[in-house]
Amino acid sequence: MKSGGQAALRGGSLNQVTVDEGGNLVGSGTVGNLTNNGHVCPDLVTVPWNLQVNGNFTQSAMGNINVDIASASTYGQMQINGAANLSGDIFVSLQNGYTPAVGQLFPNIITANGGLIGTFNPNIISYPPNVTWQAVYTGNSVSLQVVN
Repeated sequence: MKSGGQAALRGGSLNQVTVDEGGNLVGSGTVGNLTNNGHVCPDLVTVPWNLQVNGNFTQSAMGNINVDIASASTYGQMQINGAANLSGDIFVSLQNGYTPAVGQLFPNIITANGGLIGTFNPNIISYPPNVTWQAVYTGNSVSLQVVN
């Protein structure tokens, strides 16, 4: 996907995808190997694994993932059937006026059957900015927890 380009999956599928800086991949569905140098946003739906990667996922230092959270059980997630090479940023966008409690854990934002390599930038960007987050890395998954 070229800079400024956007692909919106709505239950569809794409083969191997590279999101260039300034590009966007949003929605739910299935992709092959995914390289993110831009912006990826899994859809906000109540079923798990909103965005499925049938291969490996690599996010560069330029890339970011936006996680929309509408409730304790409704938030965007990614299921990766290969390895996840992590770098770059996580953005969290609270939806519909939802405010999570301090200590609330949102498990399995990312699950990688092939394991995790690296970590995201520890300064998670939040909208609205009055909530502070930390990424929790366990085995093959990344969860988000409210710390303030």
